[in-house]
Amino acid sequence: MASSTYRQLLRTFPDDFANIFRIIPLLNRIGYLHYAKAYLDEHKGRGLEKQNSISFACCAGMYYRYTGDLRRAVEKFLPATKVPETALMATQALVELICNWDLEVVGSFNLPSTLKGEDGLDMCSTLLKDLPHSTDVSAGVLRHLPILAFGTSTDVAILLSELEPLELNLDISPAHGLALVSALLLSGHKERAVAVLRRYEKSAWNFQHADYLERMWLLLAEQLDINNRGDEVSQLIFRTMEFNKSGYIVNMYEAFHCGAQNFPKAAECFRRAFEATGYRDFTSGERLAWAQLNANRPMEVIEVLDMLERKTTVLGGMGGDAGTRDAGSKTAIVMASVQTMRSQALGQLMLRPDERGTSRTEGTARRQSRT
Repeated sequence: MASSTYRQLLRTFPDDFANIFRIIPLLNRIGYLHYAKAYLDEHKGRGLEKQNSISFACCAGMYYRYTGDLRRAVEKFLPATKVPETALMATQALVELICNWDLEVVGSFNLPSTLKGEDGLDMCSTLLKDLPHSTDVSAGVLRHLPILAFGTSTDVAILLSELEPLELNLDISPAHGLALVSALLLSGHKERAVAVLRRYEKSAWNFQHADYLERMWLLLAEQLDINNRGDEVSQLIFRTMEFNKSGYIVNMYEAFHCGAQNFPKAAECFRRAFEATGYRDFTSGERLAWAQLNANRPMEVIEVLDMLERKTTVLGGMGGDAGTRDAGSKTAIVMASVQTMRSQALGQLMLRPDERGTSRTEGTARRQSRT
């Protein structure tokens, strides 16, 4: 069993930080991130943290990255970017973290959760300028991430013009496919993006392309209407969960599986998924509000929506308030959805109890379209 193998490696080679750094994402993938916490706690107890401060800090940063504690992750990664032995892995991890690579599928409608556009681009540019150029596809996509996460509409348009020739290529790598789809969605070309995503819907999973394939399956699920295409959405989430059992994925699948049949249970699953992202992921938060709205829980809806608004500046200390690309940014789009659901919740509160009833069959509140 993979979890037993990883645990044994942590115990047998406690000072092999380069490999432990790579094991922590795998533990998160199979749902055993708590093994990493046990290792870190034990390492501190052995008094070795100071002795191997930079290498150990990278491992700790990777753990904090997956728990949603971005401030502590950044604190751990930044010093490591200045040390030759750890610069490459720390820079890659930090750029992905700044661009919200783990909790936001780039191109989706999740709220920006890091820096203002210019701050994010500047910080990533500074980090990447010293990163050795590589022919590796993943390294190329890493350089696209800051533009997709923080670029203006003009920046994204320029990137899309570079990637568009790939649209007719039926044999592009999943990494390039994800970059192309993200640029298409951010440019408002949903139908074209979905057409590209459909090419990968049945792709065989493999470890080399796992991150990109899983993100595209989730991205396709997000584009589909949860009410009218619930079964298809559920299958996409389930397929991802076969290979990635992180708390977020598992709870999102279970919530989708509940569908429109059990709104209270779906709400609880969406809540656990929302918690697994440190309350930063708009998709799970918005769908939690959607489920609570359909379960006639207006106060809970308002509570979730208020939390979403407060969580738009997770790394405010690094770069101020979360910014928008322009008037048509995804922030403006999703905040309109927040306001719509808040109005619906307030409407429920205004109804007398005997009018509100305990269930809703006709007129079930649909998840607000953000496209």
